[in-house]
Amino acid sequence: PWASTLYRSGYVYDLFGATETKYDVDLSGSVKGIYYSDADLTEDIFNELKDTSEGHYKMILAASAENHYPYSGDKFDQYDVDVTSDTLSQEDLGMIRAYAQGIYDADKALDAVLSGRSVKMDVIRVLCGSKTLYMANVGGTGFDSRVCLRVNSQKESGRRGSRIYINALIHTILNMRQIRVSCVADGECVFSGECYSVAFGNGRYSGGGMRQVPKARIDDALMDYMIVPKVSLGRIALEVPRIFNGTVDESEHIIYGKCRHLDIMPLDNDSTEVLELDGELVGRIPASLEVSGSSINVMC
Repeated sequence: PWASTLYRSGYVYDLFGATETKYDVDLSGSVKGIYYSDADLTEDIFNELKDTSEGHYKMILAASAENHYPYSGDKFDQYDVDVTSDTLSQEDLGMIRAYAQGIYDADKALDAVLSGRSVKMDVIRVLCGSKTLYMANVGGTGFDSRVCLRVNSQKESGRRGSRIYINALIHTILNMRQIRVSCVADGECVFSGECYSVAFGNGRYSGGGMRQVPKARIDDALMDYMIVPKVSLGRIALEVPRIFNGTVDESEHIIYGKCRHLDIMPLDNDSTEVLELDGELVGRIPASLEVSGSSINVMC
């Protein structure tokens, strides 16, 4: 609920890769005291989250303003708290009361958020080398991890925004290399040979809006996997739009399925490809993944 000029936030949030920003002029709630009401800001957040249809997942960052300086006894028209003292002046009491009212309202707003609807999200346990790791969204090796490696390199150089994912995607396609792996899902070998990528996930979306496992569900006690066998680069280029429109599972050139346990094994030393989990490079295959049976609470 601030102006876009404050700390050049319009520019900064663009660097963060925000897809949409809303400022004081974009909000229709009421002012409490001097600034936008915390209660109405919370209601705005809930309204943003009402659309739970496919493709409308959101992560929202909100900076509240109601309890910002200045503090004086006449800041608010009505108070829910009172402050007394035998030693402080009326001016001091007024400042403390205004500050306390802001804390009171912020606490109510946070309580409203924490009391909102939540769902359980499965957690995937990953054994990679000597490490035991956990992931909640999407990971992969081959094409997937190479894109991640390129994206992270661009971020380290100061670049931001969804464009870096497109750049990484194009660069990885132009420098495509295959790996030789075997993939065993719930004890059954579903692939063995040369491929470009193995992706797996519990969530549908990854960086830049890519949807490598578009049929994944966060609460079905299963992970989805997607394997891209070796095909011509021309065919790869034709299939790329499917990564963004959620139809990759419909391609006759893609191996797609669901399982509780997935083993990814390199078939030669040149195929010990890097592995990424939730956008972080964590090691190299071989790797063993399973739906852990544990879950986390996610606000929605």
